[in-house]
Amino acid sequence: MPPRVREVKRLLRKLGYTDERHGKGDHTIFKNPTTGDDLTLDGADGHEVPWLVWMKIRKRLGIR
Repeated sequence: MPPRVREVKRLLRKLGYTDERHGKGDHTIFKNPTTGDDLTLDGADGHEVPWLVWMKIRKRLGIR
């Protein structure tokens, strides 16, 4: 089961990403200051992240 958006936000902050800014609607843009990597996350905190989006995030962050 994919995690909720709030759990992914917590994970990103733990990995060093910061809330760069809010986008349109429920989009939140995260930036890692050390690597310069940007990641956009869509959805309200209580929603589940779609499975394919979660798999792409895991691959991009190197999480198994």
